[in-house]
Amino acid sequence: MFEKYNMEMERICTKFSIPYACTARNTSERQHYSEYYDRKDLIAAVGQIDAEIVNRFGYTFG
Repeated sequence: MFEKYNMEMERICTKFSIPYACTARNTSERQHYSEYYDRKDLIAAVGQIDAEIVNRFGYTFG
């Protein structure tokens, strides 16, 4: 959904000759998301709860 936000915004703004500068807000140093899911039951629960999104966008864990 937002994985390519900056790239797409830059492309759209360039097309319409609008200046675009990516400004990061509320950023912090974080580990890779998979580091927060250290239990198989958590991985399975997220996969089940968000199955529609996972399947629609072809997400995989890891």
